[in-house]
Amino acid sequence: MTPEPQYVGVDGGRFVVNYIEGYSGGTEEIAPALRRKLIPREELGNLGEFLRKRGEVIAFTTGVYDMAHIGHARYLALAKSLGDVLVVGVNTDSSVQRLKGPSRPILDEMKRAEMLSYLG
Repeated sequence: MTPEPQYVGVDGGRFVVNYIEGYSGGTEEIAPALRRKLIPREELGNLGEFLRKRGEVIAFTTGVYDMAHIGHARYLALAKSLGDVLVVGVNTDSSVQRLKGPSRPILDEMKRAEMLSYLG
C-alpha cells in the first residue's frame, strides 16, 4: 500500500513526500529535520546534504534578531528569495553581548529562534 503524500514545510518551503512514520516502502525519503523548523546546529550538515541531493538551493543568513522590526522582515524576505530553502542562524546570547553590550540580548537565543520560526 502506498502512503498518501504528506506536505512538510521548512522556512516557507514546501516538500511533497511519501513518508509515514515506520513505513519503509515509500519512493521518496524525508530528512527527520524537515519535520520541524528549529534545527540544532549539529543536524544542519545532514539537512544540507539532503536538500542539495534533491537540487534545492539553500540560502543562509544569520543575525541577532533581538527586538524584531520591519527591517528584519524585509531582509529575511530578500534572503528567502535567493533560494528554495532559507536557513536562518541566530546569534548566541554571549555573541549578542559582545556585539551589542552587557544589557543585551533582551530575549534569550531560544526565544529569538522560536519567534523567527513563526514567520515562515
